Amino acid sequence: MFGQDAHHEQLVRAEKNVTLMLNTQAFAVEQDGPRIKAVLARDTRTGRELRFEGELFADCTGDGWIGFWAGAEYRMGREGRDETGESLAPPAADRQSLGASQYWYATERSEPQPFPACPWALQISSREAFAVSPPKYKAPFGRSDLTTGGWWNWETGFAKDMIADAEAIRDHNFRAVYGVWDFLKNRSPDKSQYANFQLARLNYQLGKRESRRLVGDLVLTQQDIQEHKLYPDGCVAATWYFDLHFPHPLNTRHFPGQEFRAIAFDDPNFEQYRGEIPGREIKIQPYPIPYRCLYSKNVPNLFMAGRNISVTHAGLAPVRVMNTTGMMGTVVGRAAYLCRRHGVDPRGLYERHLEDFKRLLTDPRP
Repeated sequence: MFGQDAHHEQLVRAEKNVTLMLNTQAFAVEQDGPRIKAVLARDTRTGRELRFEGELFADCTGDGWIGFWAGAEYRMGREGRDETGESLAPPAADRQSLGASQYWYATERSEPQPFPACPWALQISSREAFAVSPPKYKAPFGRSDLTTGGWWNWETGFAKDMIADAEAIRDHNFRAVYGVWDFLKNRSPDKSQYANFQLARLNYQLGKRESRRLVGDLVLTQQDIQEHKLYPDGCVAATWYFDLHFPHPLNTRHFPGQEFRAIAFDDPNFEQYRGEIPGREIKIQPYPIPYRCLYSKNVPNLFMAGRNISVTHAGLAPVRVMNTTGMMGTVVGRAAYLCRRHGVDPRGLYERHLEDFKRLLTDPRP
């Protein structure tokens, strides 16, 4: 376990009112009408089934599984401009989402490192097919060549279902990275530059940015954030910009529909592809996300925190980053405390005890 992970675990275990269940995966819910009664889970090491009963639940799964099993209303893909009026939305709704990344890095050794031919990988025939990283994203390890590190913009799965097709998306990323290294080590005209390099790490888990978004009493849009529309229940600070990612046009020319490189608005080379990518970079002021985005519209005792909250595809872009989603968890925890104290569901807290809630956010002492 990494030192930082061990530190986080120590902090959680020190909380007397928290029971930490590692290696435990939820797989179903029990309900009484629309209300969730219990979440069923399984110990991934032993197969033992567990049942967690409660009055309030929070879906922080990213993919919105608890809400999905409970019949919560949700969205996937991009809303159309004809529905939302968002300038960053496509003309009509589609299934495209932000892609998923798998980081990798290489190390340089003191002697040549062999690399096997990979006929099952993507067949790379030139550097242009993958070397689309701009100068801003030069790789570390003392070299400016991107092949020593694959970062966020090694991204794929844009047009696929990030839940149903997750394994296929991951495997496509594998095939892309191994195909690039097969080319660099065995067939590239300048392969001698990479003779001593070794592919040292390739994450086996997807770094997802988007999948299901559960619908709450308020669906946050681009206009809300861009125009700084303030709601009375604003409670989580978003400071990131509209960080939408798209398949890189140069990568598309070589691998249409199978892209594995991404581009975003802040890419220094973005201007040369402006005609092929909709929208533009939009900076924001720090924006308070409304509490009504953090509980389900139709499952009365379900909170949500993370990238599966109630936002449009465009509205997700500034709120999906880690510090912001972490604040969502803090706010949901305090809201749950007040719900128990007042004997109300999440919606009732907004409707009847909003001022009390805002006081608790300012001063967490009961």
